[in-house]
Amino acid sequence: FARRDESLFFGLPGNPVSALMCYLYYIHPVIRHLCGAAFTHHTVSGRLAQPIRNPLSRAQLFRVSLTPAGAALPEVRPLSKQASHMLTSVSDAGGFMLLDVGADLADGEMVEVYPFI
Repeated sequence: FARRDESLFFGLPGNPVSALMCYLYYIHPVIRHLCGAAFTHHTVSGRLAQPIRNPLSRAQLFRVSLTPAGAALPEVRPLSKQASHMLTSVSDAGGFMLLDVGADLADGEMVEVYPFI
């Protein structure tokens, strides 16, 4: 991010999925704030349908599917294709979740998801 006088500048990665994820997580809240909305992310709670871990030395925005579970919290399932060039991971996803460095989450654990809609 950069600023010059009253102008804001945002840089995005070159891979299409990385660019979309960075826009949604970093830039979209800023634009909403500049339009008068609260500077927050909309999240929904859900339960993991399978374990998920982040072995990388950096946080990840991990694409997930959301499946309604009746009156219970939605089922959250991590998608297998997470590489930043795989556009199908976005079309198959209902949202994404932030996985901190070293995260190791168990099946059934409650998580926060940033839905695409």
